[in-house]
Amino acid sequence: MKKSNNSKSKLFISFEPLLNDPFEPNGTKIHEEDIKKIDWFIIGAETGYGADKVIPTTKMMEGILILADIFNIPVFMKDSMIPIVGEYYMRREFPKELIHKWCMQ
Repeated sequence: MKKSNNSKSKLFISFEPLLNDPFEPNGTKIHEEDIKKIDWFIIGAETGYGADKVIPTTKMMEGILILADIFNIPVFMKDSMIPIVGEYYMRREFPKELIHKWCMQ
């Protein structure tokens, strides 16, 4: 995984649709040096035709959220996650470089 030299570019991983915990013990192995290059996680459930085939669970998100918290990676959950986690627990975080100044006032 290589991060761009362009300071305006952002490296994000979109887990959409979220079908399982990609970082579960027997799942994807990702090296710490690669995790540090990630600027943003985006999580969403499948919508449309196949929406009822795999419904994400909070357990499926666990590995993503743990990595995000350990490495201070913002997490954005799409609206499709509201029925799963509830409005109160929705994370709508952005990389600080993507937050407009008017949002900070």
